[in-house]
Amino acid sequence: MKKLFTLLAMVGLAFASCTPETPQGPNTGNEQEVLGAAEFVMSVSNIGETSALLKVAPKQEGRTYYWGISKEASLKEFATTAAYMEDYYAYLKEAVDSGNYTWADLLDKGVVEYTTQKLDPNTKYNLFAFGIDANGNLTSPDITYVKFQTKESTFDVSK
Repeated sequence: MKKLFTLLAMVGLAFASCTPETPQGPNTGNEQEVLGAAEFVMSVSNIGETSALLKVAPKQEGRTYYWGISKEASLKEFATTAAYMEDYYAYLKEAVDSGNYTWADLLDKGVVEYTTQKLDPNTKYNLFAFGIDANGNLTSPDITYVKFQTKESTFDVSK
């Protein structure tokens, strides 16, 4: 009986040790949940205290779009994410209409990979994108976005 108990314990241990641990969080290589219009493929990886690797690509080949990063608090100031997009679009349109930029200056096409180094530690952000054609016409009904949070600062002010 003792041998049977030992054998069952070893089998149970073998099953427990073979169960893979599910990685958690944005730094594990798992894709974040894409929210909103879902017109883009997005990911945020290598998240540090003040940096992150951002990747955005339209699902429709050849599509032009605008992408950006905003603090989650900025998005929450609007009743809907579509209202946020419309306000941001108006800001971009004003910049183009004033002659400071062209739509070609502001829009991307294809896959964008960008490492930002200017984030605040322990802060919630949104990576977002929405479609605008080359003539400056809004082509998305809403933003597509993913949420992420930077790591806490390891800087110790007490030393």
